[in-house]
Amino acid sequence: MSSYAVLEKAEQVAQKILDTYSEPDKSFVELRAMINDHTIDLLHDFSQACRIEQDFPEKGALSRMARTATDLSPGEDIASLLRLRERNSSAG
Repeated sequence: MSSYAVLEKAEQVAQKILDTYSEPDKSFVELRAMINDHTIDLLHDFSQACRIEQDFPEKGALSRMARTATDLSPGEDIASLLRLRERNSSAG
C-alpha cells in the first residue's frame, strides 16, 4: 500500500493530464521550452515521493517524512531530505 504522499502526487498527475485537455494547443517551440524549464515535468513530484517511500521504509519514518516529500521543489532531491533527516535525528 502506498503512502498518502504517493497517492496525493499520483492524483495530481492525473488531474494535470485532465486539465491539459482544456488548455490551448502548444507549438513545438513552446513544448521544447516547457521541457527545458521543467514546466511539464509531470512525474517529478510523484517519482520523488516514490523514491522517499522506497528509501525510508523503517516504521514511522515515512509518516514523519511524507509531508517533507510533498514540500520538495523540483530543484531539491533526496540528498536534501537526508540532510533534513540527519538534522532532525541529532536535534531529537
